[in-house]
Amino acid sequence: MARRPPYDDIHAQHARLTAWLRCNGRTSCAALGLACDVPSVTKRVCELIAEGWPIQRARGYVPTRSGGRRRATFYELTGPHPQGDLFQTLDA
Repeated sequence: MARRPPYDDIHAQHARLTAWLRCNGRTSCAALGLACDVPSVTKRVCELIAEGWPIQRARGYVPTRSGGRRRATFYELTGPHPQGDLFQTLDA
């Protein structure tokens, strides 16, 4: 089994997940794992939610290869991080 580079830590995984959700919208847990190379998407998303990220979870269905469908969890970023824009001025 290949080892991950040392810079692929939790923070890098969080950054990949939030960037993907920001650009692509609602995505299934399995698709996030493949697209972002994150081994435990559920755990990382729960950590992001605990940090205050507005990520909504929803259950839905995805098609299977045999023509059926199976349940899946979907994640969606529903707004900006509560920290706000770091470059926003308070002059207004």
